[in-house]
Amino acid sequence: MNHAGADDDSGAGVAPGDEELEQPSTHEELQRLCELMAQQQAHLTQLLESRQTTGQDDRETGLLDMILRNDEAGALAMVRSLRPDVLASVQDLAGMTALHWAVRVGSLSLVFAILEKTPQLADRPTTVGRSPPHWTALMVMADQSYRPHHRQMAAALVSHMSQTALSVRAGTLSTVSHLAAARGHIHLLKKVLWRLNDMGGHQAVSEHLAIVNSVASWLTSTREFQDFRLSFEILFAQN
Repeated sequence: MNHAGADDDSGAGVAPGDEELEQPSTHEELQRLCELMAQQQAHLTQLLESRQTTGQDDRETGLLDMILRNDEAGALAMVRSLRPDVLASVQDLAGMTALHWAVRVGSLSLVFAILEKTPQLADRPTTVGRSPPHWTALMVMADQSYRPHHRQMAAALVSHMSQTALSVRAGTLSTVSHLAAARGHIHLLKKVLWRLNDMGGHQAVSEHLAIVNSVASWLTSTREFQDFRLSFEILFAQN
């Protein structure tokens, strides 16, 4: 799997200062970290219950255990040992796959390894009615605060996603672009829109941008997002 240039954005030319919006406050970061730790503890409990009640293969639940415990070396070894069909079937009760959790804990190596063996997981959303509801792994990343490896991770995920998956709507009808806009991830918006353009042209981009989030439509009404959207419209008009 070639990752060369994975952290480069298509349509370069945006000044470095325009790439990211102002980052969240320290208080918000601490709050989200606490939420993540609580979620991981809850999922560990669910995994143990699943193993006891369903007799799920220890290798499958063991992989998620290792990812949640940040045992990257052990998780990588298990990913490489599992057959693609078995790896693709690994998920928790909420439908979070190994790829979802690799993104959640921020393991770039695991994301690459899982995509190399089971690229179809990039398209798979979580279960409706669970938390998070109907999210792809890219949506999990879009909802996080910016990390240095996010550009490479986003490029790897987006390159394996279909046009339909890029416009998947969560339980709140949010797309990955709504989530990215809320967190100020302009680099991710660029990757999503260029990928859509590659697959479906200007029409695919326009249809994606026209999707309204039922509970937070203001996300795409912010000045930063509107400026970004206008720049894309001008660019496509010139091509």
